[in-house]
Amino acid sequence: PEIAIKYPSPGIPYFVFLKDGQKVSDLTGANEFDRWNIIASGQGEQSIIRLQGDNHYSGNTYVQNSTLKVNDDKNLGSTQSILFLDEGVLAFTPQKFELSHNVEIGVNGGGIYSHEIATQPDQKIKQLAIISGDITGSGVFSKVGLGDLVLNRDTSFTGDWSLREGGLLLDQDSRLGNGKLTLKGGKIVFTKAFNDLRGINVGSLGGTIDNNSLNVNVKIDKWEKTEQTLTFSGTGETTITQNIQTEGYNNHTLIA
Repeated sequence: PEIAIKYPSPGIPYFVFLKDGQKVSDLTGANEFDRWNIIASGQGEQSIIRLQGDNHYSGNTYVQNSTLKVNDDKNLGSTQSILFLDEGVLAFTPQKFELSHNVEIGVNGGGIYSHEIATQPDQKIKQLAIISGDITGSGVFSKVGLGDLVLNRDTSFTGDWSLREGGLLLDQDSRLGNGKLTLKGGKIVFTKAFNDLRGINVGSLGGTIDNNSLNVNVKIDKWEKTEQTLTFSGTGETTITQNIQTEGYNNHTLIA
């Protein structure tokens, strides 16, 4: 993986590349580069770049074709700057992480990785990612890892949501912006009873809808033809408010 520091000046950009041949690289002292942009790029999600330090750079942070791992929101510089994810993923070290920066998802998509961390040799707890800034862009936002994600505000996002792993904890539909919501193995968890959640697409690997002891209404817009299971969990009441549009219905399984 590479970390490029790009100065935002007109004409031909100036790049500084830091390479150490290791899978994980550390960039410290980024606060020295006021008004510079941090550009992290690699060879896919498995290219992990670690950004550390109480950084004060006021430029934006770009994550391209790699995973950027942080310990704290302050690693990403000024809270007025933007985190751009374009085939990029943001991961974090602690059990709970709150992102105050605004996020923009590029046309190639991006996402958040929250997983499980070991507290003892035989015990694990889920990580929790909280996004308090706005989300914009038109690419696909992917939730990956077995941990959870909370959206703390309404967003301006026009792209689609792909829940691949873990849970998306929702208290109202407006958190999602204007895109489609697709389960691809992940989970939707209601944290508040609301009945205007947009229609859900059930994609590859199925998924789970957890009412979390609440009484809620859901709509299933489309169920792909692949063989998969949709699970309804929680001790509340989940009501499907429209006919499920499917292809090859005999290949599908509902578990309630």
